[in-house]
Amino acid sequence: QRLSFFGFTLGWDLPLASTGTVRRSAEGRWEILLDPAFAADPLPPAVAVSPYDSAARRWITTPVAELHPGFGGAAQASPPRLYFSPAFKSFPEGTTVLVRHYDLDGTGMLITQDSSDITCRKLVFSQIPGMAWVAHTRVRGLHLDGCRLEPGAVPTQPVSATRDGFHTIGVSDILIENCDFSGMGDDAVNIASSYRVITQVDPDGRFRTNTALKSGEVVGLRAANDLKLRGQAAVKGNEDRGYRLKQRLGSAPEAGDIVEPRATAVSRVLLRGNRFHDHRGRGIIFKGEQASIERNEIANLMGPGILIGYDRQWPEGFASANLVIAGNRLSNVNHGKRYQPELSRGAITVVAEGEHDQPTAVPVHRNLVIEQNVIMESPNPGIAVASAEGVWIRGNEIAPNSPEDAKPILVENAAQITISPE
Repeated sequence: QRLSFFGFTLGWDLPLASTGTVRRSAEGRWEILLDPAFAADPLPPAVAVSPYDSAARRWITTPVAELHPGFGGAAQASPPRLYFSPAFKSFPEGTTVLVRHYDLDGTGMLITQDSSDITCRKLVFSQIPGMAWVAHTRVRGLHLDGCRLEPGAVPTQPVSATRDGFHTIGVSDILIENCDFSGMGDDAVNIASSYRVITQVDPDGRFRTNTALKSGEVVGLRAANDLKLRGQAAVKGNEDRGYRLKQRLGSAPEAGDIVEPRATAVSRVLLRGNRFHDHRGRGIIFKGEQASIERNEIANLMGPGILIGYDRQWPEGFASANLVIAGNRLSNVNHGKRYQPELSRGAITVVAEGEHDQPTAVPVHRNLVIEQNVIMESPNPGIAVASAEGVWIRGNEIAPNSPEDAKPILVENAAQITISPE
């Protein structure tokens, strides 16, 4: 508790992935020729391929964000540095790529188990196998000021080939300011809570969840199909015998329903004056309450610059409420097809994932203000709002990438939306 970390640099002298170029052989086979520095015998496994500018050490924003090919095997060469697969035709010939060999982990800073009031000032993380910061399990109060994620000493390598920059689960009271994050293999910032799923409902009404609950804790219960809130109540019971609600709700729990432990709901978050750029994933993912995302510069991303979501692929929520997104500048984001197109439509996206990768038909997020943001050079709608009610969109400047992309604002499955020029 009440710890400060100041002014150190942390990195790994570890090649995270190999770089190469897509080409088509004289026989018509699609190949990736690795750069000579990465020749090996035998070649390591190739897990995934992404377009990557090795000279600038940044991800290339293209429709194919990441490819998981069924590799036909490695062709022999001297030295051996060749992969081949029909899947490589997804990339234009001559595309420079990053070939990921392993799904590595290894966190720069792990904060957990009843920690609070942790400050990091002017830390620099480079070449990290996993995430830079991870925090979970009864953690409160994180402050990052002037920290940087940037490529390290090994030429051509990103900061991480696979992971997020800052990832927290169930952590409140977060302040991130004046930071510069680049080069991550997934998202820059992901702030969320972890929900449970009801796996079984017994004939007597007891229910069981995929992860244990605490007797006496208050939970929110949401319907599996559309995330409609059934209500909130305290639970009683244990993992072995199952759980009951201490009070009756309008409808009984069903298998597949989502259970939100309210004690872990995220609240009181401020992200201001940061630069989040050149990542393979998204800029800011937020799922919580009472937050402000303001005056950040977000650029060169495969996914949305700011995503207010409710995820079903990962067990991460909860609903967002009382949120301000103001004065941010977003450019060249949301190019990749890796993210479900119905759930990542805008440079700024508000959505809750329902069935079949579609936005929920009922409002989940409430009371959001999106104002005075500048959005440029993005191929999808500037602002996309779904699964929400009580949203004010005002005074934003949106410049589409081309006339075909001239859909500045998209609203669907939403209510009480106000759009104004100022």
